[in-house]
Amino acid sequence: MPAHSATLHDHVDDPSSSGASVHRPPRTRLVDRIEFITNYVTGRSVIDLGFVDESRMVSKQAIGTWLHAKVALRAVSALGIDSDLAGVNLARNLGYDAHAADCEDQEALAALDVEPADVVLAGELIEHLDRPGQFLEAVKVLVKPTGTLLITTPNALSMTNFFGSLMHRELVNPDHVSWFSWHTLRTLLGRHG
Repeated sequence: MPAHSATLHDHVDDPSSSGASVHRPPRTRLVDRIEFITNYVTGRSVIDLGFVDESRMVSKQAIGTWLHAKVALRAVSALGIDSDLAGVNLARNLGYDAHAADCEDQEALAALDVEPADVVLAGELIEHLDRPGQFLEAVKVLVKPTGTLLITTPNALSMTNFFGSLMHRELVNPDHVSWFSWHTLRTLLGRHG
């Protein structure tokens, strides 16, 4: 091999190489997303962003799979914020603490004048947003200084997506505007502190 040639190994996860383009994700274990979230929020104050769940709140509540209802049962307090005004009003009528606001707009979130929470939950939300970086800046007003922003998102590198691509199919929610991998999400989060 000529001295100037690079191998794939030369560009895998070398922190000193700012131009590295191949990354090895950390070894992780599979978890049940709902179980993990509900255990994590137990006994904590929570702000749940995008909680209306694309107008599927009623159908999911009817079969017991609406995440916000599960969070509200386990958290010491649970407040929902969503841009879907009709869904927010319905949630209020069902007895939930809910507010309508654009979660990508820091001024709109600050104007709610809500107490920052131990956990700000963005469950399966970031892949729907037009401006995810602006979202990460905006939600800072909602998180206590010792709090956590808990984000879940579909994995761009999942086996389901891999097999779908082998069949020349893209398996994606029609409302998604982006995919995130471990590396791309870590990079986005790092850029926004």
